[in-house]
Amino acid sequence: MAPCPMWGDRGFCRSRRLPKEALTLERLAAFIDGAGPFRPRTVTLSGGEPLLSPLCMPLAGRLAAKGLRVMLTTNATLLRELAPDDLAAFDQVNVSLDGPPLVLEKIGRGGEETFSRAVEGIHRVLAARRAGRA
Repeated sequence: MAPCPMWGDRGFCRSRRLPKEALTLERLAAFIDGAGPFRPRTVTLSGGEPLLSPLCMPLAGRLAAKGLRVMLTTNATLLRELAPDDLAAFDQVNVSLDGPPLVLEKIGRGGEETFSRAVEGIHRVLAARRAGRA
């Protein structure tokens, strides 16, 4: 298995090469618009846990509206909080049950509920897909 490009030993987040300024939805939208001539087909939203960011769902919606294939890599514990219409922005949901300590503390990984929350989130995605809403 390949090391995580974000949080592995040589990952972007461990190298401390993080941006000094916080990204805004406007800056992300400008980047997406600027990438148009390169005709990207797929965008993966990942990181520590993208669903912790207030930018995740608005960004996913903008990407989907542009006709891009939107993939989400998540630990699945926050999927249960998304409405079926929000889930519709994602063409693919990848589940990873690991992550950096800061994120694990926020979601309570290692606690008794983590696995059940992840399973509940996965079931929510499957139910929305079966209903044709995601």
